[in-house]
Amino acid sequence: MTTHTRAPAGDGAAVAEAGLTREAVLDLVRQKNEPQWLRDFRLEAWESYTRLPMPTQRDEAWKRTSLAGLDLRVVTPAAPATNGLVESPEALPRDLRAAARAARDLAGVLVQRDAAMLFRGLSDEAARQGVLLTDLDTAVREYPELVRDRLGAVVPPGEGKFSALNGAFWSGGAFVYVPRGRSVALPLQTVLAIATPDLGLFPRTLLVAEEQAEVVLVEEFTSPARLGQPVVSAVAELFCGPGSRVRYSTVQQWGAAVWHFATLRSRQERDAAVIFLTAATGGRLTKQFVDALLVGDGSEAELIGLMFGDDSQHFDSYTLQDHIGSHTRSDLLFKVALRDRASSNFTGLVRVNKQSVKTDANQENRNLLLSDQAKADSDPKLEILNSDVIRCSHGATVGPVDQESLFYLMTRGLPREQAEHVLVEGFFDPVISRVPVEALRKKLWATIRRKLEA
Repeated sequence: MTTHTRAPAGDGAAVAEAGLTREAVLDLVRQKNEPQWLRDFRLEAWESYTRLPMPTQRDEAWKRTSLAGLDLRVVTPAAPATNGLVESPEALPRDLRAAARAARDLAGVLVQRDAAMLFRGLSDEAARQGVLLTDLDTAVREYPELVRDRLGAVVPPGEGKFSALNGAFWSGGAFVYVPRGRSVALPLQTVLAIATPDLGLFPRTLLVAEEQAEVVLVEEFTSPARLGQPVVSAVAELFCGPGSRVRYSTVQQWGAAVWHFATLRSRQERDAAVIFLTAATGGRLTKQFVDALLVGDGSEAELIGLMFGDDSQHFDSYTLQDHIGSHTRSDLLFKVALRDRASSNFTGLVRVNKQSVKTDANQENRNLLLSDQAKADSDPKLEILNSDVIRCSHGATVGPVDQESLFYLMTRGLPREQAEHVLVEGFFDPVISRVPVEALRKKLWATIRRKLEA
């Protein structure tokens, strides 16, 4: 491994953001010495942000998620990344050393704190293949021909309030490039940490897999338990070339006060396949849009989700399986467990366009309620615009643990609480087992068991 050195918005009230201004956008451009095309991109995003109203529960995509309590006036955008690269994992802050030490089991690792890149490593084999792993700021400077025409092409900054905020203020994030026909056998991992109270963190990931390329990227989000009121608006754009194979996972384990907004979207060309895996156990509120655009004939997408909430956490997932090409296939499975007063919402749409013949699509959302106060809503939808489909199905369940299974375990000598824990672990195991990085699987299991035992 080589290394290199506002008023609350929930009621629709006007928002006054002292730290989020047009001048702050221009300061960011100047401090980073960014080219004119990126300055124009940021200002276009800023104009969209100021034009678009703050979402309220009158908006269809936000009808079960209130932003009451979100105060953007206290948010400070992350400062430009500085040259703080360290030579070895041992030189990292203690809470980030473990991830970098695991680099020997990865093809590459990228560690950032408050949008500043601290550590970067890429295996010699991956480097020989022409694979790139760096922060997006560096990619803009060193590989503009790979970035310029793709930035914002899959997630336009003007389509949503929080994606526009990301477009205006993004800093850090990741850039991954895999050349045509190259395969990265081991995963690439990025770690994004927050250490500053009331920070506005706007990471942006751009992944490009050329024709017949294969890559696995895992992104981890982490912060201390209490840290003011950080606001995160993340965007990921995945470009999947013909015949490529991409596995993209996010594991969100923020501290309890973080507001997390994310737009994750892939575009698959002919015969390309993508696997999305999103796991979230942290944060005060999580609102994520997860979209797969199956543009090319024969393309495939698999969307997998896991959320476990306790206390008064809220999770809201809005997904889209958009079948544009013919002979396309998609499958979705989102699993949610809630205890205490936690709540969740799932809204998923499978769209089969007029020209998209021979579509095979499925959508499942399973919700496990572990207390009388927990609440889950589920709204799977189908929009089928032609009659030549192989399969198009959906399903959802909301309820407590299966009483027969619980009784069976108790008759085998397990106390009720322990039997329930076993069933919850069995509920989540098919999802967690698919997290590509062993260290992250262990951390997820540790978090879930801690929540169960609280």
